[in-house]
Amino acid sequence: MNPSDYNLPHESWRKYQEESIDWILSDGPRIRLAQMPTGSGKSANCAALGSNNRSVESLTVTKSLQDQYKLYGFEVLKGMANYDCSYNPFLKADSCVFDKMYDCPVSDQCAYLIQRKRFRESDRRSLNYFYFLLCDWMRDHQTNWLVCDEGPNLPSVITSYLLALIRQTI
Repeated sequence: MNPSDYNLPHESWRKYQEESIDWILSDGPRIRLAQMPTGSGKSANCAALGSNNRSVESLTVTKSLQDQYKLYGFEVLKGMANYDCSYNPFLKADSCVFDKMYDCPVSDQCAYLIQRKRFRESDRRSLNYFYFLLCDWMRDHQTNWLVCDEGPNLPSVITSYLLALIRQTI
């Protein structure tokens, strides 16, 4: 198969890239672990999973890696502090003065709500681990593939998440 068969924006495969996609998509265990060096095409592999009526969600630690996924047609959702408030230009979305963001008279212009809607409707999505773990509506979100990028960082991500939960209960 060609990269275009997976809606990828390049014409040729990197070394072992096609084989790794075939292995991931083959029958067998539902959990796959793959470690590949920087520049080997992991993001493209992830994007390939989100083709042919399948959905894929990538979880990352860094915003820069989320932005890299945009090159493959992913909708990226970052924390609310990354979006300007449409109601008050001196605030970010995480400082919304309304109890429910949709009660804001300019909620239809809210950059965060607009991007969240795009994210939810997309077959290729990327967000960070903390958002995934902390956001209530994500629990009901369905996807065919969940890719945990930057896997070596998972122990510190989980530890930080658990510490945040403990702080909330104290």
